[in-house]
Amino acid sequence: MFNPEGLVGKVLDGKYRLAEFLGEGTFGWVYSADMHVGGRARSQCAIKVMRPKTPDLREAVWRELEAMGQLSHQGLVQFRSAFDVSDGELAGVVCLVMELCEGTLSKRLQAGRRLAVDEARGVARDLSEVLAWLHGQGVVHRDLKPDNVFCAGNRWKLGDLGLVRAVEGSLVSASGFKGSPQYMSPEALAGKVSTASDVWSLGALLQEALTGTPVYSGATVPELILASASQEPTIAPDLPSPFDAVVRGCLVKDPRLRWTAQQVLEALDGSSPAVVRSSVVRRPRSAVAAMDAPTVDSPVAATLSTAQARRPDSGAASSPSSRRSAWLAVTLVGLVLGVVLWMAAFGGPKPDPGSDSPPPSVVQPGSSLRGLVALGRNAQGRERFQVEGGGPVLVSLPAGRFRMGSPAGEEGRDSDETHHEVVLSRGFLIGETEVTQAEYAAVVGANPSGFQDLDRPVEQVSWFDAVSFCNALSRRVGLEKAYVVNGTQVTWKGLSCPGFRLPTEAEWEYACRAGTTGARYGDLDDVAWYDGNSRSTTHPVRRKQPNAWGLYDTLGNVWEWCWDWYASYPSGVVTDPVGPASGSGRVDRGGSWGYGAQYARAASRIIYDPDYRGDYLGFRLARSLP
Repeated sequence: MFNPEGLVGKVLDGKYRLAEFLGEGTFGWVYSADMHVGGRARSQCAIKVMRPKTPDLREAVWRELEAMGQLSHQGLVQFRSAFDVSDGELAGVVCLVMELCEGTLSKRLQAGRRLAVDEARGVARDLSEVLAWLHGQGVVHRDLKPDNVFCAGNRWKLGDLGLVRAVEGSLVSASGFKGSPQYMSPEALAGKVSTASDVWSLGALLQEALTGTPVYSGATVPELILASASQEPTIAPDLPSPFDAVVRGCLVKDPRLRWTAQQVLEALDGSSPAVVRSSVVRRPRSAVAAMDAPTVDSPVAATLSTAQARRPDSGAASSPSSRRSAWLAVTLVGLVLGVVLWMAAFGGPKPDPGSDSPPPSVVQPGSSLRGLVALGRNAQGRERFQVEGGGPVLVSLPAGRFRMGSPAGEEGRDSDETHHEVVLSRGFLIGETEVTQAEYAAVVGANPSGFQDLDRPVEQVSWFDAVSFCNALSRRVGLEKAYVVNGTQVTWKGLSCPGFRLPTEAEWEYACRAGTTGARYGDLDDVAWYDGNSRSTTHPVRRKQPNAWGLYDTLGNVWEWCWDWYASYPSGVVTDPVGPASGSGRVDRGGSWGYGAQYARAASRIIYDPDYRGDYLGFRLARSLP
């Protein structure tokens, strides 16, 4: 195993001698170093050593460094230069040369030491000043926390710019679940960031530094996400002035109403909090799905936008009459699209080209598999069926017994993955792929996806949307609907109902593992699209290796909704678990294009409100076997 302290004493790039190992972060190891010129030490600096795991990630690091070189402010830890290492044990690493600081706010707060009011005022003023400047440049920091706040002389500085991101007019989709959950805003935990997200983090940091009170409590990331979605933030009652007003202004859940960094700075300098609050403008919900961020035009934002290519959001507000016309147009187009896609884009069954299956045969209407076309066996020996009319392809899986969750030593494991034994007493069908945009649009008549491509998985669908799709598909082929929907109350008729449905969480993990017991069913880059190789986008299905049962993309691409309400696992053996009868968050499984490697595991779990939509949320179809 690599020992970062073993690098102390080594000379990098011919002139930087690593003097002391300072610590390890998400993106690398940090050392103090002496810069030697002509054999003599000339100055001290900090060296951050990063080892990108893939060529794409390495290229992304260099693009980001190019943009970071344009950020220069007295409130930022100074970035001096960068170089790479091409040989030896460090071959492939990228090194950042930075200003050497005296310590972090995190160390200052260790052992329960809280900040005095005057010291907190200095921290708040320094950070709000640099944030106001960054936001004016069109840049979001995205990871403001005590570990990234550095003391340099008599000033507190913001460092670790590895997650900075340009803003283009409105809220942008972040390239993954990046940041520190306990300081992230509700919208950032949901995958959307703006300048307002940094202000929330500032409020959370100040409250914790002054009182020790976290904004939300949760032992795991899913618990934090659920708390942020369903609860109001905790505001400490003992905040001293002016921080009682500042923290409340920063921790407004609606980012449109949240204070700006400039308003925080004004309040600290004596402006009346009431005056500052009155300057917040409520934006119409019709604009950008209810959330905006500042529109900026700066060279730094342009450089970052080029370095971190993504789709710009659109969302100009419109008049009621134009919205009605647009709605009618979309409805008509959607109806036509549904017919066209169903009849043309999916005009016939699709045998697996890699198998020697016999010609497909239609399952007779009176049989237990009504509404399906038999396609024969796949290359892995499992029977395949397609929904009549060229709909989704499903794979038949047997009843079985497996270990659900993860062992204590698994890398990336979270505490809610208790290892336990599960018995599935009946076989079931499950989607060979995630439901694609073409398949969804053919049934629903619309494609809500942010990454438009008919062969990619549908996203921007809530749990309720997925349930509605299942019922609509059942109705289309003459099956009993699996769900009874009454407003937001959804009742499942149970495993005996033949209608299309979402898999249970246990069925999903059983299908994903396909008889394997490790974190994944293959090498990560071979089987999954995640933030290390996705280039910040979804991808067409069936582009990665399938698992041992012929299922594609069970890891990565998009998270997949399951039926279950989120709950802790039992410790004993359970048979046909379907989750608790009620709850406040539904389970998603499998990781996505924008989440890290630790989420692309068979046991990884995450939760969202059932009405939430995101460009990393999709689903996979299931159906019970008799």
